[in-house]
Amino acid sequence: MILVEQAADSKLLEMVRCLEGQEDACHGIIFNLSKLDDVFRSDYQLRIALNILLDILKKIDGAIFPLAGGDVCCVVSDCEEELLHKAMFQLRYLFAEDSLTYFENGSDNPEFCYFYDLSYQYPLFVSMCHKITVTKAEDVASFQKSNVTVIGKNKDIDPFQALINDLESIDLSRAVSRQPACIISQSGKPSHVFEELSIDIDWVIKLLRRDDQAGDIGYLKSRLTPLLDHYLIRTVLSRSIIYLQHPVSFNLRLTTILGSDFERLQHVILPAKRRSVIIELSLQDLLSDWTVGVEAKKRAQEKGYRTCLDGVDIQSLPFIQPKQLGFDLIKLSATSEQARILLDRNSEALIKAIEECNPNRLIMGHCQNAMMVELGKRYGLRLFQGSYIDYLMTGSLTEKGMLV
Repeated sequence: MILVEQAADSKLLEMVRCLEGQEDACHGIIFNLSKLDDVFRSDYQLRIALNILLDILKKIDGAIFPLAGGDVCCVVSDCEEELLHKAMFQLRYLFAEDSLTYFENGSDNPEFCYFYDLSYQYPLFVSMCHKITVTKAEDVASFQKSNVTVIGKNKDIDPFQALINDLESIDLSRAVSRQPACIISQSGKPSHVFEELSIDIDWVIKLLRRDDQAGDIGYLKSRLTPLLDHYLIRTVLSRSIIYLQHPVSFNLRLTTILGSDFERLQHVILPAKRRSVIIELSLQDLLSDWTVGVEAKKRAQEKGYRTCLDGVDIQSLPFIQPKQLGFDLIKLSATSEQARILLDRNSEALIKAIEECNPNRLIMGHCQNAMMVELGKRYGLRLFQGSYIDYLMTGSLTEKGMLV
């Protein structure tokens, strides 16, 4: 599989013409990314999409064409349809927050991508390729001009786009949260094992001095959250000698693990050091898209990282068969009410589940008070994380448990 980025439109038409008479074992896919909302059409997100396609189709003969109009076209030969549907599925998931991908009832929106079996749809595919390509110089110039956002004193600036523009140049190191996971000794003294790195969105807003736009903060947070992994990895890589000096964990979205930002980590974190890095995946993300979640876990482990399943309710542990899921670690959580119940009366089912998992592979996460630590110890856990652990480590609580 090759990626054609120079003169992609004209080269796509040339390739399609050459296929005439040889199209029996060929397929085409057109991803209508030009129809996505502007927020999902950044160069960064396009690069993730292209890398996902290249990774899935790397052993297949064919080419990927990112077109001037914003769409992406794939032409392949001798490829099982199951693999092509996997590629469509993962790109649909990448842009799942756009209404172009799914209808409100959860069914696929067919307008996101078109699939062609060229053995009988070749003329239709050729016609569509001519519709979506921009080949004349004046057409390219016209398209580029129509897609330039002019920002000036008298122009309205989309607050989200302005935020993105600022984030590309600002130092976000002060927004990096470093929350420790610790072993608690019998005397109650915490011993540092690793720290979880994340970007605190409220600090991002403060660094950008957007507090005066309080009406827009909720909107900006909702739009910015899907991009936080990108800024976390960028910041960590820029100061790797600081952030990667000791064992760390990253709690990443599934699409991040399957995308180019995660690949950038491989150039900095050498294979010999990857066992000291934990990639955390959310149980909620995993359940929302099981196939993609399993693929993300598999990729992280193949790269040599340990994996952690985050967000497992402590009372549901006996029912999820964690050993079969194949994670190296599991992070538990509990409400205060659950903690009181489990402390008042031992749960034999929970004791058995913890023994089967191996208590050393479990983390009592989200510990906001001493009762959570007491709960974990009662059931044999040794590793703890949360704002109360921050307090034991530092003697004081900073905002949101951040270590600054």
